[in-house]
Amino acid sequence: MSLEYGALTILVISALEELGPMTVKEIAFETGVSVATSSMVCTRCRTAKRERRIYIHSWVHVPITGLRMYPRMVFAAGDKPDAPRPVPLTNKQRTAKRRERKTHQMVNSIFAIGDRKIEGLLNREIEVDRTRRVHRKATGEIV
Repeated sequence: MSLEYGALTILVISALEELGPMTVKEIAFETGVSVATSSMVCTRCRTAKRERRIYIHSWVHVPITGLRMYPRMVFAAGDKPDAPRPVPLTNKQRTAKRRERKTHQMVNSIFAIGDRKIEGLLNREIEVDRTRRVHRKATGEIV
């Protein structure tokens, strides 16, 4: 697929103008180009010497399973100053977040275990009942 010179730039900038500020992955999804290509276009338009077309609107922390939550740039169309990069968390803040996340995952009491067990049993009974109804309909028994 061969595109005219500047077609990707126009595509990315028009997407940002129509849909508002987006991350590189969102831009790639909306425009249908690869993440690498959209990142390249955003960097080139943001660091242009003559005419700057894209700026960093803000920074977000996007959680990705198994990876660190690095701050991601949110781009917007225009020629405004870039938003400053957020300061990194200290070890104390990071440890507090991790402990808070782990305490929410733990079972708080014996009653929570019982509730989960009852909920599981009820779900199993409902599933068995559905299966019986489907079997009865298939065999022609009266439901």
